[in-house]
Amino acid sequence: MQLYEGDSYRNMYDTEEYNSMIERQKYVLDEKYFSRREITELPEGYILETAVYGDTEQVGKSHFVTKAALVKCTLKRSGETVHEWISTYSHPREFTEFIQHSNGHKYYPFHVDLYGISFLELDTLKVFNYVPEGYQHDSEYPLGESFIITDLHYDINTDFIAFGGCFWAGTYDVMVMKLPDPLDFEMKMVGIHDIIEPDWDIYDDIDFAEWRGDKLLVTAYENRDKVEFAVEIAEIEKRLK
Repeated sequence: MQLYEGDSYRNMYDTEEYNSMIERQKYVLDEKYFSRREITELPEGYILETAVYGDTEQVGKSHFVTKAALVKCTLKRSGETVHEWISTYSHPREFTEFIQHSNGHKYYPFHVDLYGISFLELDTLKVFNYVPEGYQHDSEYPLGESFIITDLHYDINTDFIAFGGCFWAGTYDVMVMKLPDPLDFEMKMVGIHDIIEPDWDIYDDIDFAEWRGDKLLVTAYENRDKVEFAVEIAEIEKRLK
């Protein structure tokens, strides 16, 4: 994570600071602040319902400021509620696949914030929410910038998971960490861009391609030409120590 050395991996979820932030915005969970509802179909008969609420204020002729925004998320199956949560980010990219872990359990990944990742163990309904403290944030706001996860790719043979995404307004990268237990982990990651090009001056977006044996395959672009790299898992393990 060369670009953001000093990132705090401290989990802010359910801390006093985080809960206070949520409480200040809960007033928007009212019909007068309702914005839209969406339904996402998931595997095995599950569906995800999201209801977006927001309080905006017009400043000037065409500029709007969001004073508070929350998303009420409900995971359902056969019409029954399986799990509910509140997300602080009103434009989430919902995950539509489950993870079959090497421990025998199946997990649904989701977001409670723009940053971090959460996992729901589908057979036990145990859940772990992770929202990192991040980097360089206002003292009045408990979260700072960290890696934004847009896609994830778990390898059942090694328990490594690759996260696709970016830092805000930055180029896409792939971050990798070990995931022996989705219900108890520290989000300490290795950036693949830092491995294949530490100076960050040649390649633009780096995307996940596949796990293949003892390697992680990614693709990058140089002057619109697609280039493929194979990164040894042993190299990733060394950098995680």
